[in-house]
Amino acid sequence: MSKIRSSNSIASIQRKIKEGRGQGHFSEYKPWLTVHDVPSIGIVTQILCWKSGRLHHYLSEHFELAHHYQMEWSEQEIDIREQFPLLPLDKASILHKS
Repeated sequence: MSKIRSSNSIASIQRKIKEGRGQGHFSEYKPWLTVHDVPSIGIVTQILCWKSGRLHHYLSEHFELAHHYQMEWSEQEIDIREQFPLLPLDKASILHKS
């Protein structure tokens, strides 16, 4: 099954901001990227977290998912927000002016 190609165009970024991606806390948080946004031949994971009460999207089994398990069982962590965007754009240097 093919996946939707992700774009870093200004229009795409503005659309994601309007959708509320990368915003919210606990069960209201919407990740900037989901497993459906990025074409992958590797392992992607969606996992229901008891701490946040929502489905989490991870693009890497060995790094992101493993870190999720550490944070889920940590008593110091109260919220887990994966695929967090680096905004505002002018400070993140995602887009380069030509």
